[in-house]
This record gives sequence, structure tokens and C-alpha cells, in this order.
Amino acid sequence: MKDIKKLIFGILGIIVCANVFAQEVAPPTITNYDFQDQSCVNTVSDNGKWAVSFGPGTSNASMYTNARLINIETGEVTVLGLEYDEDTPVSCMASDVTDDGMVVGEYKCRPATWTKAGGWKTLKLPAGWGGGFLERVTPDGKYAVGRASYGYSETQLLYDLANGELLETPGIPTKGASGETFQQMRFTNITADGRYVEGIGDFSYTWNTVSFIYDREKKTCVRPGFNDDGTPVYSGVTGLEGTFSADGKWYAGSAYIVKGEDDYRCPFRYNISTGEFVVYESTTGTNYSFITVDNEGIMYGSPASEVTPAHINAEREHRVSEEQAK
Repeated sequence: MKDIKKLIFGILGIIVCANVFAQEVAPPTITNYDFQDQSCVNTVSDNGKWAVSFGPGTSNASMYTNARLINIETGEVTVLGLEYDEDTPVSCMASDVTDDGMVVGEYKCRPATWTKAGGWKTLKLPAGWGGGFLERVTPDGKYAVGRASYGYSETQLLYDLANGELLETPGIPTKGASGETFQQMRFTNITADGRYVEGIGDFSYTWNTVSFIYDREKKTCVRPGFNDDGTPVYSGVTGLEGTFSADGKWYAGSAYIVKGEDDYRCPFRYNISTGEFVVYESTTGTNYSFITVDNEGIMYGSPASEVTPAHINAEREHRVSEEQAK
């Protein structure tokens, strides 16, 4: 009897598995949001439930406004601030969103957070700085990063959002590629656990620009792709534009390379825990823009001259490169 039951359940299991594998994956769907202004979707929460949008104003193209929160699951759109809500144009920016729908960005030229229960709440700025905004937030809403500005000068912002307090970041660099003291410092990204922060010094002064990763736990910085003396690990690399993987293990994106009279982009990948830095120049080709990386180290992007998506399995490409070199 037991053997008959096993046989019956075995057959049922085969049928269920066959049905599961026979099902086709549903094709992707596109949802259009016609906001009747210049807003664009900026980012999506880590859990995929929320998205935020904003865009340049019609009265002042240098001002960002028309911020919205989108519930991707239900399609509900919540207006966070529109350009003509008041007598004078309202500046507001929705830069990022947490897994529970808290928005970070800017409200009336101040770094701010928005919640459904409390609306906009501006955060205090460092003394002597006139404005600023938040650029990224951890999925749990604990930490947010951005920058404050005064004229063309900038300084980094890192907030503990539980109490709204600014956090110190000892150990960040003070001088750039040419040895000049930074006039600008901004924080542009933070890993989900809040440990690593991406920073850029003198973004507008390219001869002195330096990108780095700050380790809040060790209070130290590394400059991926460059030695301690400022020389590139890979010949010709002049700068990087990258992002973190969701688990904080990888930092990857596009490397800017100059060789002789040629300048182009190639994908790069940096392993934060081991320090391994790889540029995929020969195996992928030039002028590929890779804009995101998953937890397995696979990078995704597109050739600059096309709209066709592309991806690189970095482990495979690295092995191919090593085998070709033998």
C-alpha cells in the first residue's frame, strides 16, 4: 500500500512539475504615466513597490519640481509638490524612496523627507550652507546621503534619519587628483546596510575630480581603479562612473579611458571586499555604458550608439580574458 501511495504521489509530482515548466513567462508590460509636465521616473525602491518622479520646471529649467510617488502595485500616484502649487514656483525633488514609501529629496531648496503621515520635513544644514538635497536613502530609511551647496561650493551630507542628525565622516579625502584642496564634496550613493558611501570630490573641476568609496565602519577611503599615488591600476583610466549592487559587494559601471588621441568608455567591476578591479576592454568593446550590477556581479547596460540592452557576466568574461592571455 505504501508503495502504491509513493507511486501515486510520484506521478502527481511529475505532472505538477511538467505543468510548472510548461507555463510560459508572461511578457513584460509597460505602464505609461502622462503627467503633462517634464517629470521622469527617477528610481524604484529596492522591493519594487514604489517609484518616484520629478523634472525641470517650466518657469526655471534649472529648478526641479513636480515630485510624485508612484505605487507600482496599485498604480496610485501621489503628488508631493507641483510647480504652481503656490504663488511662486515650488522647488521639490523626489530622488529616492524606501521600501515602505518614504521619499527623500529636496523641498524648497532644503534636504527633506516625505511621508504619507507627515508630508515634507526639511532637515538642518551645516552652518554656512544655503541649500541642498538628499540623493539616496537606505531601503530601511535609516540613512540618507546628498550634498549641501553655497554658490559653486559643495559639502557632503550624511543623515541619521531616525533623529535627523548630521553624521561626521572622518577620513574622507580633502585633496584631488591634481593635489588641490577640494572646493566641492558630494555623497551620491550608500549601500543598503549603510556601511559604504560613494563620494565625489570636485565634480565640476575635472582636472581635480576624485571618486571614492568611504567605509563608515573603518573610517577609511578607497579609490577604485587607482593606486595610493593616484596612478591608474589599468592603463588609461581617468575616471569611473558606477553604482553599488544591492548587497553592497560590488561597485561597477563605466570607466573613462584615454589612450593617445582616443577616448572611450568600457565596463569595469570592483569587488569591495577583496579590492579586485577589472576593466573589460578587449572582451566587450568600447563605448558600452553599464549602469547597474546585480549581486552576482553581472552588469547591465547598453552600447552608447544603440538602445539594445546588454549584459556581462563578469566572472565568465574574466575567465575568458585569462585564457586568451595564456
